[in-house]
Amino acid sequence: MILKFPEGFLWGTATSAHQVEGNNNLNNWWHWEEGGGSKPREKSLSACDHFNRFDEDFALAKSLHQNTHRFSIEWSRIEPKEGEFSDSALYHYRKVLEALHRQGMKPMATLIHFTLPQWIAQKGGWENHQILFWFERYVRKCVQSFGDLVPLWITINEPMVYFFQSYVMGEWPPESTEGLKKKKVVQHQIEAHGVAYHVIHEENEKHSYKAQVGLAAYYRVFHPWNVSSPLDRFVVKLRDWVFNLLFLKAIHTGFIDFPICFHTEIPNLKGAWDFIGLNYYTREKVQFSFKHSHHLFSKHIEPINEKINDLGWEVYPEGIYEALKQLNQFQKPIYITENGICTQADRERQQFIVDHLSQVHRAIKDGVDVKGYYHWSLLDNFEWAEGYSPRFGLIHVDRNNQERIPRDSARLYAEIALTNNLEVRD
Repeated sequence: MILKFPEGFLWGTATSAHQVEGNNNLNNWWHWEEGGGSKPREKSLSACDHFNRFDEDFALAKSLHQNTHRFSIEWSRIEPKEGEFSDSALYHYRKVLEALHRQGMKPMATLIHFTLPQWIAQKGGWENHQILFWFERYVRKCVQSFGDLVPLWITINEPMVYFFQSYVMGEWPPESTEGLKKKKVVQHQIEAHGVAYHVIHEENEKHSYKAQVGLAAYYRVFHPWNVSSPLDRFVVKLRDWVFNLLFLKAIHTGFIDFPICFHTEIPNLKGAWDFIGLNYYTREKVQFSFKHSHHLFSKHIEPINEKINDLGWEVYPEGIYEALKQLNQFQKPIYITENGICTQADRERQQFIVDHLSQVHRAIKDGVDVKGYYHWSLLDNFEWAEGYSPRFGLIHVDRNNQERIPRDSARLYAEIALTNNLEVRD
């Protein structure tokens, strides 16, 4: 059976600066790798050397029939010291964007993908309300410098993942476990998104640029461990609200709600998005637990007899359909800005692509306005706290010599992108 996608559908891959560029000692993550954390970590070092090899990487992506690419701009390179912008960094990212246009690939630029300039981290990072001013200044500089080349902007990548990993789990810098005591981090990110949205559109109007603005929201499907348990069903709704919906509802309504605020209105926030970016990887089965109050009175039950990836995440294709259907309530176009599997077995990656795209097509057929799909990732890269072991790339990267070797999954995805069709077995 052949599943046809809408005309003009975008087929691409995604990367982020710190994970692929390499050799950037200006941000907080590099500082953490170099001993700023509580224990030794694998270092990103040269990563994929994409900072120097972006041209050949984009040419390779184009040879695989991709017509778009999502990447991130590294704030710490643009503004290495407070109020001082780097002409060489601005020139570099303009060259990155020109390279994408030269290949006929539509750029989607992310303004912040987890990392912060070290000088901001030293001032408290997202805990400091002053970051709203710093972020506005940075965003304005980016749009002024290369807004003519960016049709799609992502303001912030996975804000709730950042909060939970950094301020609840304590696994990412600044390694805090104070949770709700640091809830202003979430409020500041919500406000920063609204600020960035209006700055981008103001600058676009001044210069007659045309662009749309959204954010990349991580969506994790939650199901009750015991469907007959009212408490398990309750904590599923609680996790779904806090992790998946709170941030999006704030932008939709203009109000930040419990547990971050008590229905607090944020000026100029309501409706401050043109599209939604969906990052989907897995589902969790959760169980009510008094002992896990810091995890919303719930604990994750490890998958039993289900397919998992190399990080132990369940492979659950139906979840991307559930996510798309739920996000459809906001009546905004949706781009799937990340979706992929870390595995050493490329046959599993090929099956992952087919199974998940089948569910995307199902959602489109049911009326969800999905505009494009960005597989994570173009390259095997540096996967944050997990280092280089997880392999997400359609293209294998040999860490010894930086050789790029497309996997069979890359060729499968290339055929889908070329034909705009997905062939599935009946």
